[in-house]
Amino acid sequence: MILDVWSDIACPWCFIGKRRLMRALGDRVDVSVRWRAFELDPEMPPSGRDRRFYVSKFGSTDRMQDMFDRMTALGVDDGIRFDFDRIRAPSTRLAHRAIAIARHMWPGVAEPMLEAAFKGHFEEGVDVSDAGTLMALFDAHKVPVETRDLAVRLRRGEGLESVLADEQLAQEIGVQGVPFFVADMRFGMSGAQPVPVFERFIAEALAPEATVSASS
Repeated sequence: MILDVWSDIACPWCFIGKRRLMRALGDRVDVSVRWRAFELDPEMPPSGRDRRFYVSKFGSTDRMQDMFDRMTALGVDDGIRFDFDRIRAPSTRLAHRAIAIARHMWPGVAEPMLEAAFKGHFEEGVDVSDAGTLMALFDAHKVPVETRDLAVRLRRGEGLESVLADEQLAQEIGVQGVPFFVADMRFGMSGAQPVPVFERFIAEALAPEATVSASS
């Protein structure tokens, strides 16, 4: 089974959803995950914005901080150390392009690359919209990718077509928000569901004459 996953690196629920999905999958080899790009704010300037940009999204500093505090507490159970005081509002397109290139060039590298991008953004305050910083992040997390080659490919503009295709497909199948999961392009589930829900979704999608109902 191919499990397509749409997510954005700037989405805390996507980080939580990825961690829960990976726990649900465990060491099974009958599911192949294809990580797809989704930009919550495709109009974000390439260099991103200051953290204060989020205040406009939540209406006030207090509401923003309340959400950050709740997400920080939620992340603990999934081994995530959210540090919202360090983050900025990034453009995630460059990182998505890097992951898209890896998906086609280096099998198995997209997942650790996405993990490193999530950790860099949410835990370490890394600017994932800067190419040099992003390559250094992948090296620091020992992602098995040739970062010099990757940097050259990014400068050439590679990966953009794949990112835009992912986002177009998301629009065509009606993805309203992320994370969003589609099994064999037949059954969909949205949200960072609890691990048992992921396990049931995967089992039902793999079953003969599957009729997935879990949050579909």
